[in-house]
Amino acid sequence: MSKRDMRADARQNRETLLRAAAVVFARDGFDAPLELVAAEAGVSRMTLYRNFPDRDALGYAIFDQNILALRETAERLADEPEGFLALLDVLLESLIESAGLTEALCTRSNDLKLVAQLRRRTIDLMMPLLRAAQKSNVIRPQIDALDLDVFMEMLGASLRGPARTRRLRVERAMDILRRGLLSPRDTSAR
Repeated sequence: MSKRDMRADARQNRETLLRAAAVVFARDGFDAPLELVAAEAGVSRMTLYRNFPDRDALGYAIFDQNILALRETAERLADEPEGFLALLDVLLESLIESAGLTEALCTRSNDLKLVAQLRRRTIDLMMPLLRAAQKSNVIRPQIDALDLDVFMEMLGASLRGPARTRRLRVERAMDILRRGLLSPRDTSAR
């Protein structure tokens, strides 16, 4: 059953569960008891499991929601020469906020095809902004989808480690990536 086919209250429960799970996973890690998610959402465990049969399904649904939000941002930034860089900042913030979830699903997932699909969807929505930034001479012309895949892997690796140093590590990684992305004329301007 698609989300459109769901009753309004069921759809609302699902959205509430996704928001609650994002809060619980950010606060307590991806291994937090799912009962905490149900409690945070104010629904029963039965409602939780009716919507999401397991932890991974809940995690993938959060990622899917994040990608949809990223797509909306990409559409808003489509006409801006530096829209690609702004989208990277939004992606960076999303990765920091969901670091535990990202690390868990990317390192111990039972469905690596689904992880690869989520990553591919993210890269696909970034590509039009990358091409526009290249046309505006903001981003080096040789950067391509494979480079974005490597960049995402590097950002993901910087999420590992203690939460207290995570933001600093990701911001440093992003600074290094930016220097590699920017056209030579602009590297000192940003």
